[in-house]
Amino acid sequence: MCELEQPLMWSHYAEQHRGLCIEYDVSNVPPGTVRSVAYDESRVIRSSIVRTWLLNDDPGARAEIERACLLTKSKEWQYESEFRILDAIGLRSSPADVMTITFGLRCSLERQYTLIKSLQETTGSSSLRSRRRVRGSSCIAIR
Repeated sequence: MCELEQPLMWSHYAEQHRGLCIEYDVSNVPPGTVRSVAYDESRVIRSSIVRTWLLNDDPGARAEIERACLLTKSKEWQYESEFRILDAIGLRSSPADVMTITFGLRCSLERQYTLIKSLQETTGSSSLRSRRRVRGSSCIAIR
């Protein structure tokens, strides 16, 4: 099953199918920016690690804090096979280009229109898709 067809994911992350899914092209993102999430029970960080990071700006301590706080989730979420982009913090463009936007089954026309209008000025290569239930079936068609 394609990730876009996962009803549980749409329920958790897309406002009960009222939201959207953005697919990014990460082929030109700097190495080390796209990181896989670990599904583990341990998210413990020793206070000495935090102290080392804060006082010495230690890269190893920072990596340990990123792992525990930003790149670890409980094992129950393992079905997601999630990746995250870790980059500099601030108001700027994403390091990855938007490739596809898929609207949820219950995404309002107003929300779709607003997003399409805002993207017209910023990107020309994105494709837009919508999810629709196939009549008489539990399947979802993506167009």
